[in-house]
Amino acid sequence: VYLATMTLTAVAAHGLTARLSGRQLAGVIAAILCTLNGYRMFWALSHLQILSICWWLFGLWGLEVFIATGSRRALAGATASLVMLHLASSYLMAYCAPFTAAFAVWSMARHRRLRDAGAWAGVVGGGVVSIVAVLPLVLRYLSVSADLGFERSLEETSANSATFAAYGAAMPWIAPLV
Repeated sequence: VYLATMTLTAVAAHGLTARLSGRQLAGVIAAILCTLNGYRMFWALSHLQILSICWWLFGLWGLEVFIATGSRRALAGATASLVMLHLASSYLMAYCAPFTAAFAVWSMARHRRLRDAGAWAGVVGGGVVSIVAVLPLVLRYLSVSADLGFERSLEETSANSATFAAYGAAMPWIAPLV
């Protein structure tokens, strides 16, 4: 699974970046940085579900292609990729959702399709399908959590969350590459 997610992440990062920039070299650089960064190589090994970020990149790539071309196949691929992301990690399901929506709006603005009802219908429809597909599992998870009395306090959540200091500590190795 680890090697598969490495390969899929590289392919997705390359495809999305090359599509957005129009440059293959930018795609290669994105693939290397996204796949072989320090966080992924060190921290994500203990959190295998986080390695599934490739599904988000495929989803964004599919959204970009759908918005640019109107391809229903790309929309179906984006929706399926986002469902895979949601099934792989509830954290990524929660954290990526607002950024996915923002990306879709940005892409529609970029392609001058903000007033295109068909583009909106496709994007919103894909989002609804992805939510409906995972809703039974989310509801079951919430039910089991409630039955077991599993609850995290705000203090515990804060203690296990990334801080600005942690991001700052990661920046020295990334800054020269940027």
